[in-house]
Amino acid sequence: MKFFLLFILIAISTVGYGQTVQSPSKAKPALIPTDLFYDEKVGIIRLVLALKPLNAEFKATDDQLKLLVEKHRFLATALIRSTNPERLEYNDRTIKERIDEADSLRCKIHSIAEDAKSRYSKKRDEVARDIFQDIGRSIDDFAKERSINVLIVNDSTELLFEGVSDVTLDFIKFYNSRPTKVSDKIQ
Repeated sequence: MKFFLLFILIAISTVGYGQTVQSPSKAKPALIPTDLFYDEKVGIIRLVLALKPLNAEFKATDDQLKLLVEKHRFLATALIRSTNPERLEYNDRTIKERIDEADSLRCKIHSIAEDAKSRYSKKRDEVARDIFQDIGRSIDDFAKERSINVLIVNDSTELLFEGVSDVTLDFIKFYNSRPTKVSDKIQ
């Protein structure tokens, strides 16, 4: 189930511990949006493989939510049509019932989604905790190797600033090419 998966909200990693602080003009900032880490085609292989069984486990809930959202859209569309003065198909009581039904469905969708998100996050953290820790260490190594002194790690590509380069794909290649400990291998 694809929730906006996130193991680091925003982490600013400064590299070069013990070195002198560079002036802002020499700063080399970079961005790593973590949403690509979970992509089956270009993502972090160990993470994708570790989460595949978990995603399959939550597929039924995801499908249920999609159906409920579609039903809610249908109800909303029907309500909009029914309130058209030229085509008043329902009386006030029927409209009120439809509004109540749509509101009840919205609450049900929210409840199921929040419950699933909570359970998924908990299980995801259990399944991939070691991988997340390794990714964190690798981000530091990656930044040091490339002399990046300000690294912004977040869960979305929406955060882009002028002068900040997106190094996500470079990091994923860097991480996927690193040797894996035998105990960390995914079966």
